[in-house]
Amino acid sequence: MKTKILIILSIVVIIFVVVLNKVSFGKYESDMESKSKLDIAFYVIDSNYQVEEIKLDKLSPSNDLYTYEFSVANYNENKMLEVDAEYHIVIRTTTNLNLEYELYKNDEENSQFIKKEVVTDSDGMYYNLMETDKEKFSYKNKQINNYKLTVKFPIEYINYNYQDIMDSIEIIVLSSQITE
Repeated sequence: MKTKILIILSIVVIIFVVVLNKVSFGKYESDMESKSKLDIAFYVIDSNYQVEEIKLDKLSPSNDLYTYEFSVANYNENKMLEVDAEYHIVIRTTTNLNLEYELYKNDEENSQFIKKEVVTDSDGMYYNLMETDKEKFSYKNKQINNYKLTVKFPIEYINYNYQDIMDSIEIIVLSSQITE
């Protein structure tokens, strides 16, 4: 009799653990979207910098890449660049998740990053810092560069420990007048 009760109790505990585990993993995997068209456009019209932040709160480990698109142009609806200018892009991310980043310009196949490093701010917070080479825009004609930022969250991190952790990306466009 005791053995029957122990067996039934063990089966109930196993079923409870399996159901509880499925509920937590179900939430973890259900929000996955692999492509995102950002409605972000940067305009290099003046010498300045522009920042846009993207919250990566719906990522889950996958074999697929997450893609975020944005553009940099030397004009907008009302104004065009009045002098030759150059810009470069800095991508700054938190290091909460083990993500891999690449940036592609127009339809090129090579990543635009010329520098990738982990830096620490004055508060001891770690960031990934990735930079591109300088690009030039002429004031003589309208130009636009379309960028695709790919983010990979490797499948080997499919673990409930990463379930509610969020990462953040800052896209920074630094521009200046060419004085030569």
